[in-house]
Amino acid sequence: MLAILVTLAGASVWNITTLFLHYWNVQDGPVSAMVLQHQVSPRNSRSALGTLWESLKIHRASSRKKPPRLLWQTCLLAVPAFVIWTGFTAAAIFSSTVANNKAHGTIIARTKGEACGLWLYNAAGYAAQMAKLNNDAV
Repeated sequence: MLAILVTLAGASVWNITTLFLHYWNVQDGPVSAMVLQHQVSPRNSRSALGTLWESLKIHRASSRKKPPRLLWQTCLLAVPAFVIWTGFTAAAIFSSTVANNKAHGTIIARTKGEACGLWLYNAAGYAAQMAKLNNDAV
């Protein structure tokens, strides 16, 4: 479950990043086809990895003509896409470490099978109420 939440957060961060990338790539005046492709690529790609792949394909297709600022335009798309994809992929993988953390004697994100859905509450005193508040907060 935690890995899914991390993946959704990564997709949301990528959507916000594509808005900024599109804003920075939009230019006034005449533009080349390569610049238009770089403007459209982040908005049409569904993920950071897709945009990375598209930017590398645009770079390869345009490199024969040697347009000005080709490397800059490619890096402006490829580097943020690579950083976001790598960061959130690593976070999704390492989130299982958090879910299986036994260093503190408790498991953070999983419930034990025999206690799934059942939790006995004893409101006998202040300590029991504080334990309930702490358990509800997790």
